[in-house]
Amino acid sequence: MDQSSPSPGHLFVIRIWAQEIEYGRTEWRGRVQYVPTGEVHYFREWPDMLAIVQRMLPGEGGSVSSEQ
Repeated sequence: MDQSSPSPGHLFVIRIWAQEIEYGRTEWRGRVQYVPTGEVHYFREWPDMLAIVQRMLPGEGGSVSSEQ
């Protein structure tokens, strides 16, 4: 077993809530925040949440610096 320290992780806060869009109908909404920078993006579809997180990670064309 490798005893070296684990690679650094990334901390996100994901908030999900039901939004009433008209009488009797709701839609799931969400917010992704990258904690170290405070960068925030909103989504309505589950695949969008995953795409946002992937874009925010280093090496994925995202805006998160690997120095953070």
